[in-house]
Amino acid sequence: NMFDKAKAIEDYLGSSAFSYNTQDVAVPEHNQDYVDQFLFETKRGYCDNFSSAMAVLLRSAGIPARWVKGYTSGEYKGAGDHNGHIYEVTNNNAHSWVEVYFPDQGWVTFEPTKGFTNPTEFTSEQNHTAAKDSGGSAGNSDSPSDKQRQETKPEKEETPKKRDHSAAPQPVIRNKTAAHLWPYAAIVIVISAAAALAWLFRARWIPHVTAARLKRRTDEDVFFDAYAALLRQLKRKGFSRGDGETLRDFAARVDEAHHTNDMSELTLRYERALYRSDNAAKLWNESGQLWENIIKRR
Repeated sequence: NMFDKAKAIEDYLGSSAFSYNTQDVAVPEHNQDYVDQFLFETKRGYCDNFSSAMAVLLRSAGIPARWVKGYTSGEYKGAGDHNGHIYEVTNNNAHSWVEVYFPDQGWVTFEPTKGFTNPTEFTSEQNHTAAKDSGGSAGNSDSPSDKQRQETKPEKEETPKKRDHSAAPQPVIRNKTAAHLWPYAAIVIVISAAAALAWLFRARWIPHVTAARLKRRTDEDVFFDAYAALLRQLKRKGFSRGDGETLRDFAARVDEAHHTNDMSELTLRYERALYRSDNAAKLWNESGQLWENIIKRR
């Protein structure tokens, strides 16, 4: 059945045939497949290798699966207010795993990465039957109850009353008053025109403002913010990342249009910081000029 197949894949990737390593992980060549290299050649990698491989194996067996990126629970720091707990979650807690869709249960988590524990608890058929006999509702304890949406009807609008123009004389705007309003109207027109021009040519001035702002930063998050700003700028220039398109494929398309390899080189360093948890601040120092050349390119 689907569950046994999913468990078999999870157990196989967690076996002694594979090893977990975040350093010196092989990067596929241009004509190599990421999952194929991991499964049949290196058998060494980190969470992205394990989870991607399981998702591909599940789908090849006809089992609906999705790849999930997020964070582990972090490091416990102590009790918080209102009987809660405090955990510290950093970039080192970045993780990826797999979820399988079961028709009667929904999406269920599986943990293929060696050395990590699956947070989902599985119960047997006997426990499910026993829970039913004892009057429990097995399988639905984690499902939130459906809330009825209350639709509010708009208040009835009052019918506007006709004004009695004969009740009071209408105010007369003198020419002198109108003349005093012209300078303010001119200012509004000039400001509106300037705003329209700034919006129209935003792709030219935003990169300079962004570069000046990010150059002063030395924190670990600056590389991630800079790369996101670069993607927004490329979108303004007509390079939108397609649905399902990987960062590497997108970078290759940008480089092909400009006859360079700059975007691909920057993306490789960004992935090292994002997925391998390499020193992001150091990588940014090495990549700042390369990033600036790309974002200011006309």
